[in-house]
Amino acid sequence: ASAQLSGGGDQVSHLILVSIGFGNVIMGDRTVAIISPNSPPMKRLQEEAKSKGQLIDAAQDRRRGALVVTDRHHLILSTIGVEILSQRLLAGA
Repeated sequence: ASAQLSGGGDQVSHLILVSIGFGNVIMGDRTVAIISPNSPPMKRLQEEAKSKGQLIDAAQDRRRGALVVTDRHHLILSTIGVEILSQRLLAGA
């Protein structure tokens, strides 16, 4: 989904929200990468992010389909797969 937000002045910014399942959304313009979460290096990355408080489990402990990396170095786990999330992000752009 895409929305326009109006600030106090003439500036209008576009907000792209992408559904990642279970009623959760991410900001599309903050997404750096959407990757498969199941390889050993990605699992290590998840553990590192968890220890730093930067892991968000939007998959709610269910099977993980994608790992979303944000521009603020947070990792977000989703049950929806990489290809579907990528399509949703492109559709919202």
